[in-house]
Amino acid sequence: MNQVLTYLALLGVFAVLFVLGRVILNRWSAADSDNDSAVLMGAGNMAVALRHGSFYMGLGIALISTIGMANQAGSFALMLAEEFGWGIGILAALCASLWINEKLVLPKVNNSEALGAGNEAVGIVEAGSLLGTAFIMTGTMHGTGPIAATVVFFVIGQVLMLAMVRLYDMISPVDYQAEIGNKGNLAASILMFGKIVAISLIIRNAITGSSTGWVSDLTGSLLSFAVGFVALAGVEYLVDKVLFPGVKIDEMVVARKAAPMVLLASISISTALFVTAVSPY
Repeated sequence: MNQVLTYLALLGVFAVLFVLGRVILNRWSAADSDNDSAVLMGAGNMAVALRHGSFYMGLGIALISTIGMANQAGSFALMLAEEFGWGIGILAALCASLWINEKLVLPKVNNSEALGAGNEAVGIVEAGSLLGTAFIMTGTMHGTGPIAATVVFFVIGQVLMLAMVRLYDMISPVDYQAEIGNKGNLAASILMFGKIVAISLIIRNAITGSSTGWVSDLTGSLLSFAVGFVALAGVEYLVDKVLFPGVKIDEMVVARKAAPMVLLASISISTALFVTAVSPY
């Protein structure tokens, strides 16, 4: 009976958090077009659906990692309070991801206006950032350590994710800001989605584990990230040069060839999953 009550109570907590998330999303922009009611009523704005759907998915992914943590509480009521508290933190992290995406990942784009206008490319990049944030959250919640460490390593993870995305944008001959924000280039956004999610998975592995001290934790996380990122870049290079010789990715992006980008994004994500599974760090 206790297990059934716990199950029902946790479902109730999830339902409340889901409703709060929906309220936050629908108030994020004053534009009526950036509202999931318009999607559900048949307006069919896929760009808005991508933002809202990935937000809800990110909430579920991150919440899964909190279940064991909340069960450590001393009483049933305290367990629910802790679970709800972690949920509020996750909602705050996802909101931070939306802000970071608009101000730092796509700084030249008003994301909410772009989504309201049906720019699906912006929605895809936002989806990558939101899911990436959720994966990073799962990394910070595995293992033991103070809450301060969870917050610090989440911030470090977000900074690393943003830094890698901005670096890729800077060194690429393709102007991703213009291609995604102004032109709605799906090929560019799909490739960026794959990069963001793959990097986030590497970061998740780097910050997962029990705390053994600030210095050792930071050193180990940065070493793990460096090893994982180099391995990911190496495999992507081999895929580009060996499996697809003569194919110029940048040219395909500018030519808006979205199908090959789905393949390349999938390879990046699957590579990141494998790299983190076999990594010695």
